[in-house]
Amino acid sequence: PQAFAHLAAIAEPGARMVFSCFRKPAENGWAREIAGLLPPSATPVPQRFAPGPFAFADPDHVRLCMAGWTDHVFTPVDFAYVAGAGADPVGEAMALFRRIGPAASALRTLPEPQRSEVGLRLLALVEAHLEGGRVTFPAAAWVVSALSDHRHG
Repeated sequence: PQAFAHLAAIAEPGARMVFSCFRKPAENGWAREIAGLLPPSATPVPQRFAPGPFAFADPDHVRLCMAGWTDHVFTPVDFAYVAGAGADPVGEAMALFRRIGPAASALRTLPEPQRSEVGLRLLALVEAHLEGGRVTFPAAAWVVSALSDHRHG
């Protein structure tokens, strides 16, 4: 909230902010499929104002965070999320999913042999989504726009 309030304070009155963010994990095939690979104890519990790829998935939460902004518009966009491309698309996707998403924490904290099992299941899932030199998953985002309601004194 403080960051959005600061941006609103320095923006011209009526300035438009536009950004995109993932919708809920259940609407994002990549997150849903990866979460399905994890043991129940490794599934993260959502926390308010927690960072991560789904920090702005809930429009009500975004409105709460966007102090100083008004006229919020949430446009849903469905797209192919490219998790890996280039010379080693599978390796690139694996590196990405070790950093963000449902498996990232589990791959750092699960004890062996669970960690290795999750890693192998994730690799199989990533390889199953390799087509035409790219690893893609179905994804869902919001394109959010809002107007600054900051009034210069």
